[in-house]
Amino acid sequence: MGASKNKLTITLVKTINRIIATGDVNAGLKVHPGREHLIYPLGNTVIIEHVTTKEFSQLSGHTNNVSCIAVSPSGNYLASGQVTHMGFKANVIIWDFHRKQQIATLSLHKVKVQDLAFSPNEKYLVTLGGQDDGR
Repeated sequence: MGASKNKLTITLVKTINRIIATGDVNAGLKVHPGREHLIYPLGNTVIIEHVTTKEFSQLSGHTNNVSCIAVSPSGNYLASGQVTHMGFKANVIIWDFHRKQQIATLSLHKVKVQDLAFSPNEKYLVTLGGQDDGR
């Protein structure tokens, strides 16, 4: 078991180096609760990458860069927020993790979605707008 744990750590370090080079999303690297997938933003897409096989899926739907990501406690749902330009709404997209499909799109904040969090029972999604939101 010790060798597998070390191998996983090495894999994560290599992946993190690649992600850091692509942008700066605070807490943008998520580990799926099943511990087999990494989830991270890359421009206006969300990447789901299998840790050992390196196979990945792209979740596309945002019109500008992804600014934050949340994973539900069960891992069944993902949420991603984006940043836009002054005067425009910033979307939040809720995704079905297993089907890799959009469930809903919410336009609640202006300019940027700063952070997202699922409630423990997954019935609620808390969204936080950026400093220009005006709420």
